[in-house]
Amino acid sequence: AVNSFAALFMGAAAAFAFSRLRFKGRRMGLLGLMLVQMFPGVLAITAIYSLLTQIADVYPTFGMNSIWGLTLVYLGGALGVNTFLMKGYFDTIPVDIDESARIDGAGHVRIFFGLIMRLSLPILVVVFFVSFQSAFNELPLAQVVLPDASNTTLAVGLNGLVSNPLVQQWGLMAAGGVMAAVPLFLLFLFTQKSLVTGLTAGAVGSASPAGWGVVALLVGVVVTALAIGVFLARGLPARARGLLAFALLCAAFFGAGLLVFRRRDV
Repeated sequence: AVNSFAALFMGAAAAFAFSRLRFKGRRMGLLGLMLVQMFPGVLAITAIYSLLTQIADVYPTFGMNSIWGLTLVYLGGALGVNTFLMKGYFDTIPVDIDESARIDGAGHVRIFFGLIMRLSLPILVVVFFVSFQSAFNELPLAQVVLPDASNTTLAVGLNGLVSNPLVQQWGLMAAGGVMAAVPLFLLFLFTQKSLVTGLTAGAVGSASPAGWGVVALLVGVVVTALAIGVFLARGLPARARGLLAFALLCAAFFGAGLLVFRRRDV
């Protein structure tokens, strides 16, 4: 719950800045968030392990084998998705409301907490639910950050019941899985109306011909970059081929993202 509320506040603050403020680097910041979210957090496990190990030498509270360290990892991973979801919803709120509040003497902080947050309850519920279930069910990162069986998450504990090939307690794992589904079921039961409203109102795309053209452009650029990478990587060592393919893929996503952002008013 602490992780979900923190992710909600961080995402809402970032989305408000991207939606209402105009500053240098705004488009590039949005593009950077989009590019980061294209790669799953599992790819950064080695870097996260190394970083938290070094942090543990200075601040053990936020290092390895610490629930607060895992919370920081979850907050960083959820920031991009939450920001995009809430920015799409904030854009649907008329800017005239902000201008009226400024005439009455309200600043950015008062507009954010007094108007935007109150008018954005559906998307706030969506982000809270998504953040809660993601942290609740996440396994690989929790296994690395919290290796101690006495201080770990529910998903890691359930996996430990069947991970040993010599002693597999499938009955306990199934019972624990059913019990673990109860909090998520209750949360969804009480927030299902806001979930549907927030997801539909926060959508930023459409199935128009122009939208499909952008998708086709993105796919074409990525496929072309991969084909060029395969052609150039002939005769290179395996590690060099992998690095070249990764660099071309990142460049393709970056270039396609720039084209998309040029075509859309963000």
